Amino acid sequence: MSHVAEDLVGGHIAGGNTDLVSEFMNAPERYALTGDASLNLGIRGAAYLFVRSLMESFGQDVPGKLVKTNKVNIDNVENIAGQPFDTVYRTFMSRLFLSGNNINTDAASNYSFQYFTEPQSKKRSFPMPKEQKLNATNTSVSGAVRPAASTFVRITGTGSQNIQIQTDASGNFRATYIPLPKNFVPALSLPTDFFQKLTLDAPFSAVYTAGESITFSGSVGDASISRILLTYEPRDPSGTEIQFSIDVSAGRFSQSVIFAPSQAGEYTLAVYAGQQGALLPQVGRFSGAIVSAGSGTVNLPTDFFSGITLSTPLPGQYQAGQGASFIGQVTDSAIEVLLLVFTPKTGGDDIRIQTNVSNDTFRKGFVFTPEQAGSYDLNLFGGASGGSLPHRGMFSPIVVTSTGTESINLPVDLFDSVILNTPFNTTFVAGQTRRISGTVSNANISQIAISFSPTAGGSAIDQFLDVTNGQFSTTAPNDIAFTNAQVGQYEMTIYGGTKGQSLPFLGRFSPITVVTARPVMALATPSLSWADVSTGNTQTQTLSITNTGSETLSITGFITQAPFSVSQTTLSVAAGATGTANVIFAPTSDGKHTGTLQILSNDPDRGTQIVSLTGTATATTPVAKTPDFDGNGTVGFSDFLSFAGAFGSRSGTSSFNSKFDLDSNGSVGFSDFLIFAAAFGKPA
Repeated sequence: MSHVAEDLVGGHIAGGNTDLVSEFMNAPERYALTGDASLNLGIRGAAYLFVRSLMESFGQDVPGKLVKTNKVNIDNVENIAGQPFDTVYRTFMSRLFLSGNNINTDAASNYSFQYFTEPQSKKRSFPMPKEQKLNATNTSVSGAVRPAASTFVRITGTGSQNIQIQTDASGNFRATYIPLPKNFVPALSLPTDFFQKLTLDAPFSAVYTAGESITFSGSVGDASISRILLTYEPRDPSGTEIQFSIDVSAGRFSQSVIFAPSQAGEYTLAVYAGQQGALLPQVGRFSGAIVSAGSGTVNLPTDFFSGITLSTPLPGQYQAGQGASFIGQVTDSAIEVLLLVFTPKTGGDDIRIQTNVSNDTFRKGFVFTPEQAGSYDLNLFGGASGGSLPHRGMFSPIVVTSTGTESINLPVDLFDSVILNTPFNTTFVAGQTRRISGTVSNANISQIAISFSPTAGGSAIDQFLDVTNGQFSTTAPNDIAFTNAQVGQYEMTIYGGTKGQSLPFLGRFSPITVVTARPVMALATPSLSWADVSTGNTQTQTLSITNTGSETLSITGFITQAPFSVSQTTLSVAAGATGTANVIFAPTSDGKHTGTLQILSNDPDRGTQIVSLTGTATATTPVAKTPDFDGNGTVGFSDFLSFAGAFGSRSGTSSFNSKFDLDSNGSVGFSDFLIFAAAFGKPA
């Protein structure tokens, strides 16, 4: 009741009542209403929520009634409630779970108190009670429950199930069953004044879906606050804390909050606010924030990093070999240099990508090699050139995937001040020529130099290109080419500046690989799928196979399994050409079918490539066959003429029509004639 008194004078947050509630809801089975609350925050939280529940059920004057009596303990409660304690406690326990979740809108199932229910959305603003999980893979749970306490068990499954509960004979055991919608997720929303010294622009959700960003924005009530830190502390001890750092400018703050699928779980949200560079005091916490896995795709929103605005969202996952670009403009005029740092989670060297800011804009391409596949922490730094670069934001994990065999294509904007006309493939085939062309963004650049230095040592191969009207290009017969004697790996470096003077460094990439002539198999898609194909029917899809190499590609075999097949066994594709293979789905049973198509070839690097196959078949609805072939309502002479024309045909021949196969045995024969003769002259 002392904590209820704090609420009455506006001290809910300052008095620490949110912390008491969190302590209790993290382990409701541990904290008894009949326990000694003097030094136990969890028991204080339980008692506080219980009195609040009594006030919801029996009026706001409950605290006064509890003290204006000579009754104590359970007798005191039952006197006010006019109900058995079991009934009062059942209401309390149900309210702990149901309140604000829009499952049961009855007042007996909800708290109306402003700090337990966000007033705009009517969603829940206090944590869910901690649950144990009971499902098909976890056949039993166990634990201890203190007197006048409760535990919560989430039961999931399908069909009819029998659940056995065993408990001590000395316990006065009760159970309440709450049916939940499938895939139930609590409706958690924090009111705009939930955190001390901060006023949010809108209620802030405590339920998140990975890949979907929400905004934490508002104003500060203390002019000295220049930095806010959001931390999500995992309830799972093996998890990793997630942080979002927010700058405060002119009393305002705004930050996009987004999670990766691997970060799905339950967290305690703690918010800190104070002066940048100093220890930040905590201004509030919420135990029980929930992150669900979502679709698996994460893109950092354009306003994710402090001081810059991206032109497009920045992906959270990359495929090795495929170039990407970091493009946008600065909103902080003090930023002259930006530095992206990818730190491997498993140890190893950082990947550092730096770009200069010109006219408040920036653009920098980057690419990962197959050897760099893995998970990274991404940190962005930005500030004045030549000085220490302040931290602008962090996200983790950034995931780089690889099959180990990707061909690497450099993005057009990999090199400073240069935009190539097309992405640059890092693999050269000896004997083939390659044209390099593009534009420059620096008007002072009148000459470009491209140098290929052998990584094993030896003389560099240099090419100088004049820049005219901001454009440059190699031309025949001086396009880039290597001979068989120059097979190996190189480092490519580009310089650019005023012709006749020393050319400044613009960027480099390694390795550039020169290989002997060979065929290269490239598939148009890694998977094929069919939907709603009736059993007994077939459906064909065309798979395109391109030879990006310099010699003829020979497909020596297509290997797959029923109900999938390929209409041919071999295929020849000339250099630079595209061939096709017809892949057939012919289901004989309904349901989902999966398989693989192995393609065998003379590609020396990827002699076997695999296409995943998925098809969904639906049961064929039987169609009643009728001898009334012309549909005039009577089986007559015209039907006989049609039948005679089809007589003797079999399934698989061009003359076969299944409507004449009255017994459905795959041929039109004498047994079909008997059926027809029996119906002749009769109404259909």
